Amino acid sequence: MSDILTYYIWLLLLCALLFNTLYLGYLLLKLVSYKSEASTSPLPFISVVVCIKDGKALLPKLIAALKGQQYPDYEIILVDDGSTDGTWEWLQARQKQDRTLSIYRMEDTRPGKKEALLYGLGKAGGMWVAVTDVDCVPGMKWLDTMARQIDGARHFILGYSPYSKRKGLLNKLIRHETLLTAIQYLGWATAGLPYMGVGRNMMYRKQWIHGELSFLRMDLSSGDDDLLIASKGNGGNTGVCLDRDSFVWSAPKETWRGWWRQKARHVSTARHYRPWQRFILGLYGMSQIGLLLGIPVLFSIYWKWVLLGFVFRYLFLGLLGRKVWRLLEGRDLLIWFPLLDMGMSALYLSLIVPGLIHRRKGW
Repeated sequence: MSDILTYYIWLLLLCALLFNTLYLGYLLLKLVSYKSEASTSPLPFISVVVCIKDGKALLPKLIAALKGQQYPDYEIILVDDGSTDGTWEWLQARQKQDRTLSIYRMEDTRPGKKEALLYGLGKAGGMWVAVTDVDCVPGMKWLDTMARQIDGARHFILGYSPYSKRKGLLNKLIRHETLLTAIQYLGWATAGLPYMGVGRNMMYRKQWIHGELSFLRMDLSSGDDDLLIASKGNGGNTGVCLDRDSFVWSAPKETWRGWWRQKARHVSTARHYRPWQRFILGLYGMSQIGLLLGIPVLFSIYWKWVLLGFVFRYLFLGLLGRKVWRLLEGRDLLIWFPLLDMGMSALYLSLIVPGLIHRRKGW
């Protein structure tokens, strides 16, 4: 590799390191300094809506968690989206024992859960709707802590949904990516610029949402949560809940292929964000990929500067973000940050181009 080429690669790496570190550093500062104040408004009646696709094995644990909520006034609405594993039959049998459950079934729907979600929203009797997924387990104070962020101006409350800890590198990378995604969408929301939420843990005002259903792009199989916040959220109408009691734990993917497909679906939705959202997130993704340039430069005369830059990056983000990693249930991941950081770079490299070209068709 010629000296001139090495020099320009080093400059690109320097730009990537600088932007990526400052970008994450800014969001970490916003989260560290964020002060959440519980609302004094009366707690509203909440409709919990869950769309289910072949989730029979997961339903007992989910329903137990929903029934155990320490919240005074709420209902549970379960929408079976054409399951073929006996989900509907199981729900019917369970409802005979517990008439407080509202169950519905849809068949021949389009790929994705949008139609089932829309149907569930139509059946909701609450002023506010809370959504989660069948493979999630909310804590007993989930509704209470989320609802205490509601005030008269807010239409959305964004929550966090970490993945359960398992053995192995895949689980560490899944949890690391989830934590970094949360730092971004929660960090930008606290800065007054929300751009996405996660359907595993979110609340929104039903009256407002029914008048703003244009976000539900029926031609897309995914993105109901992302596109809702991306198109309708702003600093005045979007709140954030960082209380640990509000976290909704999810079961992680157990295969590399399954996780990659999940991430590919999320990336394909991002092209429908607002222009400024695509721009800043695109810069972040490219800067993350750019960190891979450190590998060839390590074998050049600039290797000392490369090491110094990466050491500064990890010390700066690690010291600044210790509180955030601990808050978001990722304290054990900090020591693995350098390795997981390169894993994220490889993930972005494998996702961004195909994710922007291909659409996923299905749940």
